[in-house]
Amino acid sequence: MHHSDGRVQQVPPIDSRFQLDQVLLRTDAVPPEIHILFRWTGEQALFGVREAVVQDDDDLQFLGVTLASMIIVSLEENLLASGYGIENAIREPHGNVTWLRWNTGSSAH
Repeated sequence: MHHSDGRVQQVPPIDSRFQLDQVLLRTDAVPPEIHILFRWTGEQALFGVREAVVQDDDDLQFLGVTLASMIIVSLEENLLASGYGIENAIREPHGNVTWLRWNTGSSAH
């Protein structure tokens, strides 16, 4: 991953079964949210995760760097990390998307 300040960071690849469907910036929510929709190869079920966009003076590069980082690192860690994983996700079906979240104490979703 190449950052706008010239730093280069190595990040783990997303599992080859992971298929990114859509990334949306929802500005109709307060605070705005990033919605990441994905599925697993061969599966029809559409999953999603939501993350609030909280931007302060120290985080002006949020949408460029953090969005990419969230897709590649945070989401994969939540899907694969011990104690997390898709099997431990709290599932909230809504429409055609099953929203996933983990009971981390930091998310209001």
